[in-house]
Amino acid sequence: MNSSFIFFWVEKFGSFRFFERCKNRNVPNEREKKKISKMLSVGLFFFCFCFPCQTAIKVSTFFRTRHYILLLTITTTAFGQIPLNPGVDTTDKELKAVYTLWTNYLISKPNKDNIKNSPYWAESEKIKYPKVDQLLNAINTETPTYSMGYPTILYMKSQNGFIEIKTLFGWSDSLKNIYALCITSVFAKKENGEYKLYNALTVNSYNWQIQKIGSLTFHFPLTHIFDKAKATILISSIDSLRKQWKLNSAPIDYYFADTYEEIQHLRGLDFAIGMGNKDKPSGISDQETNTVFAGGLGENYFHEVVHIYLNRLFPNSSLVEGLAVFYGGSIGHDLKWHLTRLNDYLNQHPEINLNDFEDFWYMDNFTNPNSTIQGLLCYLAYKNGGLDKLKQLMSYDDTIVAIEKEFGIKKDELNKFFREQINLNKN
Repeated sequence: MNSSFIFFWVEKFGSFRFFERCKNRNVPNEREKKKISKMLSVGLFFFCFCFPCQTAIKVSTFFRTRHYILLLTITTTAFGQIPLNPGVDTTDKELKAVYTLWTNYLISKPNKDNIKNSPYWAESEKIKYPKVDQLLNAINTETPTYSMGYPTILYMKSQNGFIEIKTLFGWSDSLKNIYALCITSVFAKKENGEYKLYNALTVNSYNWQIQKIGSLTFHFPLTHIFDKAKATILISSIDSLRKQWKLNSAPIDYYFADTYEEIQHLRGLDFAIGMGNKDKPSGISDQETNTVFAGGLGENYFHEVVHIYLNRLFPNSSLVEGLAVFYGGSIGHDLKWHLTRLNDYLNQHPEINLNDFEDFWYMDNFTNPNSTIQGLLCYLAYKNGGLDKLKQLMSYDDTIVAIEKEFGIKKDELNKFFREQINLNKN
């Protein structure tokens, strides 16, 4: 297992050059390596999992230094023989058949383009889920989960007619530190004499309750008492959004639980980097399958529903997260709440230069400054010119260009502009 750091030279803020491995030049010394390794683990944790919604939309960087964008290699290799935990009984013929099925699937490098007709999955799963593997992009919509780390099969055990397979995906850095990205859970069952794969979502949700209201199908734990009043608020918000944007109703599967970790377990993520921290409302949406997974806000996680309705209208926009914050807030609080917190933070940190606001993605575990600023831009566009102005803002694929064209503000004026507007619009 061999991973190394990758560096990108940033010639212009916001522009990314395709990465190159650093070989014998610009290689950090041992002290720098230790510092970078520590920063990477912190940056990867906070960016990918403190804000799972943003991560699912687009992961561009894990951590950025002054002169470099720092990433860890997560490139897929031809796995070959996938390691198997010594505790698994390889003399068991059934387990051996399942091991062969799962390893062949991983070696096939599943992705969005080849997953639909995958021979490894049960036909019923292919019918139930348009993108059959529910873990394929559970961490990042751009990159398959299985290519983000090296696999080790930890566990295979028969239960309730299925064989469960638990797999660790992780990597090591140049200092031989071990990082675990996630532990996945997937199931196999014999059909017509051969084993096929099943999603943990199918198996784990078999005893969940289902409540259908309008175009939404709510899925929730057996112990939960459905709050129809909260669901009605969500339906009302959707109706208002649809009316404003003149959109047809979209059927949505809405899975929710008290905590986001419970949702992750439901989906088959027994562990994902970032678990074990203080609970807060979190969610993620899959626009390809019209599915919302939400924890902490019950029947009314409007932010993720906004993504399903509006993201597809602006596939190239760099501001889709801001649009969802503008309409649906973030972690259960509206845009004004986050602007107030951001304003206080900026007052305490005058050294922060918002000319480079796209670098400013973390201040604490509750407010993402970057998505808050994006939400502010959407708010200002709507305030100044209504829906037409907002649509125009969303038509750009470069945020800096959009700001200059729509607000007349140049890049070297952004710090002053944002600080003033955040203060003016915080309440």
